[in-house]
Amino acid sequence: QAEDGIRDRSPSRGLGDVYKRQGGGTQSAVVASLRAPAAAQSETRSVNRFHAAAADSQWFAVDSLSFSDEAPVALAQTWDYARRPLVVYEADGSTRGVPVKDSVVVHTGASVNLPRGVRLSTSVPMAVYQGGEDVVYNGAMLSGPKFAFGDMLVAGDVRVAGTAASPLRAAVGLRLTLPTGSRTYYMSDSELCVEPRALVAGQRGRIEYAAEVSALLRRETELAGERYGSELRYAASVGTRFQRRRLLLGAELLGATALVPNTATGQPAELGLGVHYALSPDVVLGLGATAGLMKAVGTPDQRLFLSASWTP
Repeated sequence: QAEDGIRDRSPSRGLGDVYKRQGGGTQSAVVASLRAPAAAQSETRSVNRFHAAAADSQWFAVDSLSFSDEAPVALAQTWDYARRPLVVYEADGSTRGVPVKDSVVVHTGASVNLPRGVRLSTSVPMAVYQGGEDVVYNGAMLSGPKFAFGDMLVAGDVRVAGTAASPLRAAVGLRLTLPTGSRTYYMSDSELCVEPRALVAGQRGRIEYAAEVSALLRRETELAGERYGSELRYAASVGTRFQRRRLLLGAELLGATALVPNTATGQPAELGLGVHYALSPDVVLGLGATAGLMKAVGTPDQRLFLSASWTP
């Protein structure tokens, strides 16, 4: 049976090595210092684990690789609500405070399809609402957040196999995270991130699927003394088409793991269900939700999605 509590493995130290067990896995968690801390203001890091797919995708987080010359431009907006993405625990497992209780981030994206299976895309996240409380951790003050812009994403992808409707499509690409957001309010790492990636997608009959893996490469940053660095990211989806292919119902999995030893990225992972419905050939609406599978910084208890895309 999974343990929902948190155990301090070295209670005599100022900051114990504390872990969260869930589903049989062991995961580093943000925990409170045992000593009486001084309330020094701390720079934060981005805690939003969700990165919206390109504007022309049929999924929330995974790319469907359906870009073609017939629909050269796509615009999209995704509303992302996260519940408790950042929690500070005491060493005995009780909650000391919740720096980020609720977060509503709007991801506004656009993509442009070029000849020969080349696509350029961008997405700009903006936290239109964040709520939380001031919490001291490891001698640093984690302040409740406010409205803030996030780091802008720009990407270029090249399809190397298949066409827009092939059973198997494959692409390689590069995504950059530009340090344009607010590190004070949990929306930026203040570092340029380079992310090479490989993607596959396809469809057979009513079944559609997609998957991607990427390496997010960046310099290390800190959150109240905890180190974070480069990480391996992954995402996958599978679903079924209904109503003459106008409705897509499917599941999506997204997560990451640290590429640098002894950093606190942990094993963030989310799994959820979503539906996308084509109101017309040009307009698609989406509604979905995920649940956090492992406790890690930026993994919420629940996440809700609402999206709309348009190909003019």
